[in-house]
Amino acid sequence: MAYLELQDLLDELGEDVLVQLTDNDGTGNVDEARVAKAIEYAQGVVDAYARARYSLPVPATAMVKAINLDLAVFHLVKSRSTMKEGVFEIRKI
Repeated sequence: MAYLELQDLLDELGEDVLVQLTDNDGTGNVDEARVAKAIEYAQGVVDAYARARYSLPVPATAMVKAINLDLAVFHLVKSRSTMKEGVFEIRKI
């Protein structure tokens, strides 16, 4: 069970931003495979922490969705950035 879907990221970021974060090939479209990987990463992190205390999957409450959203966005931004002096710097597209 996914806590997050592509539409949740589109609602939060908008299509233009999601294209900037995922379109490595210059197609002008959202790369759904990269989004799926970010969602999978977020769910894995949440499940890893929740596993010790709750049975999985945990209910997809607003808080669980918000945490997954933050983690998925972080994963997408991190893949678009470089590290300079210990700080992530976003590459221009």
